[in-house]
Amino acid sequence: MNESINPAQVVSAADPLADLKAALANRTAVEAKVTRLVASADKKHTVGARCVVLGKEAFLPASQIVAPKQSLPGKTILVRVTEVTAAPGKTPVVVSQRAVFEDFVSGVALGSLLAGTAGGVSDQGSLFVRTETGFQALVPQRELVDGEPVPAMGEAVEAVVMTTDPARLSVIASIKWARALRLLDNVVEATVTGPATRKSDGRQVGFHCCIAGGLNAFLPSREIQGKQPAAGSTILVKVKKVVPCEHQLVVSTADAGKKAGQPSRKDARQGGERKQPEQAQHDPLTVGETVEGKLVSLDERGFQVEIAGGVEARLDLNEVSDEKLDDQALAALVGTTQKLVVIRLNDQRSQAACSLKRLVLAGVGLREPLTGTLVAVRARDNARIVALGEGPFKLHAVMRWLDCREAVKARAGDQVTVFLNSVIQAPEVVLTQKR
Repeated sequence: MNESINPAQVVSAADPLADLKAALANRTAVEAKVTRLVASADKKHTVGARCVVLGKEAFLPASQIVAPKQSLPGKTILVRVTEVTAAPGKTPVVVSQRAVFEDFVSGVALGSLLAGTAGGVSDQGSLFVRTETGFQALVPQRELVDGEPVPAMGEAVEAVVMTTDPARLSVIASIKWARALRLLDNVVEATVTGPATRKSDGRQVGFHCCIAGGLNAFLPSREIQGKQPAAGSTILVKVKKVVPCEHQLVVSTADAGKKAGQPSRKDARQGGERKQPEQAQHDPLTVGETVEGKLVSLDERGFQVEIAGGVEARLDLNEVSDEKLDDQALAALVGTTQKLVVIRLNDQRSQAACSLKRLVLAGVGLREPLTGTLVAVRARDNARIVALGEGPFKLHAVMRWLDCREAVKARAGDQVTVFLNSVIQAPEVVLTQKR
């Protein structure tokens, strides 16, 4: 079960329901040991289950049970306290398993990694991935890795979240695209499957490729170095961009075999590396790249940024810092040169959106350790808000309660060790304390 759960072992003599009331107020998930099922008066239906929560008897209504009912007796599951009463003749505590699953589905971020174990295969060939909460995410057959066997029951599985539906308690995940995230900035082999054309006018804009595991990739014309590849040929490419939720994987041959300081073929034909204006020497920008930019002006939305290479860039105010900066501090940044991370590009790469607060994540891979400061506990879902970064440019990241370990006991201002659990350009950066 979830190691971060630390149920109180001592019940207050003044109020024997104090711990349960605290769990109700904080919307905290707690462990429940299911003792037996409860049948209706006519013995035809199951109306719920009796369980023990924090040392007290509790009732779990059938409408709040998500797992198969007949499998519950003797098991320990996660529940959330929904009612605490001292009325005579009534079970003092009512709990819900569904509420825990709803919190899980609502809190999981698109593009974040989901760790669990294989829980079986459906008739359609989809894989169930069981998480620590007991919730089962679904990996459709098309999102499994081509050419590899389906993970065996109980085998550790890592998948990336593609879609969520809290109303249906549904999370669709992909093992294939979790593998793609691991390929970012790596050089791999790709098979060219054919030209890619623009729908509006039929103009060729690059090539479609296939990477081992059944990953489809796009090689833009601007990312091709040397002659055009032939359909069916195998080439080396560098993975430049991965956006799992959009099934987007962009590759480049320009950086795949290039050594540091090596002149391009065009320059080599002209007798070696030729001197060019500083702007023309800048390589095409990529999402996640760290660049230096001069903050040339400030308006009500943010900064206009000047980057070498003639690329127009913007730094919105909400990407400067998640901590309050007054007008004087913002105005003082005009004219300074700052390191920034690129978080979005338009199709022509002529305009870029940058972030100053996300610089702390540059070069940090998924599940790599970071040190942050606990800022607050979010009331609606009990998630921890953790500040990352030094100086005034702080990034506030979110860590769901179920992903906490020692942070459960931490107070505001305490330092905590966390791991990155989402791509840096995701709107909400998600953390975990579980590797």
